[in-house]
Amino acid sequence: MVARQKESVRLDPEIVSLGRKLAKQDFGSEKKFGLLIENAIRAYHARKVQPVEASSLLSATEQALIDRIEKRVQDMGKQTVERIANLTAKSSFETVYSSIILEQIFDSLFNKSNPKQKREEIRGLAAKRMQGRLDKEGAEKISSLIQENKALESECNQIREMLAQMAAQYEELQKLHESLNQKHENQKANTQHYYNRARQLDQEKEELTRQLRNQEKENASLQKKLQFLLDNYSRFKSNRNLIEEYEQGRY
Repeated sequence: MVARQKESVRLDPEIVSLGRKLAKQDFGSEKKFGLLIENAIRAYHARKVQPVEASSLLSATEQALIDRIEKRVQDMGKQTVERIANLTAKSSFETVYSSIILEQIFDSLFNKSNPKQKREEIRGLAAKRMQGRLDKEGAEKISSLIQENKALESECNQIREMLAQMAAQYEELQKLHESLNQKHENQKANTQHYYNRARQLDQEKEELTRQLRNQEKENASLQKKLQFLLDNYSRFKSNRNLIEEYEQGRY
């Protein structure tokens, strides 16, 4: 397992507070803040990967494998044709050469017994033997082709299995992408909810602070009025007159 790397980043205090809450909620501890960041980065990266790219990669791989098989079959066919052509040419030359020599020897030995008729009889016998050999070689050739076809079929099956595995892996990646995307959307909704709640609390705090300051001002004003009434109490002036003097600044 690769060791984790320590990184130092700057984050908004509200994001840090929200991240610790989510880490405790998802991983059981606020100290696992790093795991939350890792999951967020993976989710962001997963959203960047488009399914079309994965499908294109799979199609390109399949086409490359098919091209490779076709090229191999073509090369094998070309080599087989060249080998057969060389053997045929060599065999034909040797056959013609031997035939000429044998005809000359045969004619010299049977010059008094109609050698031409004898050669025709021998040719007929040779044709029968050759036909038997061709039938045998044809069967062997068919057997060789069958074995070659089986080998190609086995290779095609392996390629199909590999493509099926790649398709299954692609489906798993697609499901993982959808799962991470859904989780990201949920986390985004939770983040927005906490952010809105935090703003609401800040606004309520500001409103309470404003009301408290106004109340303090009113209390201070009432305290001054009361102190003025106590300091300027007189039998000849009513409290109402004293308050009017206080408000008019005549104290």
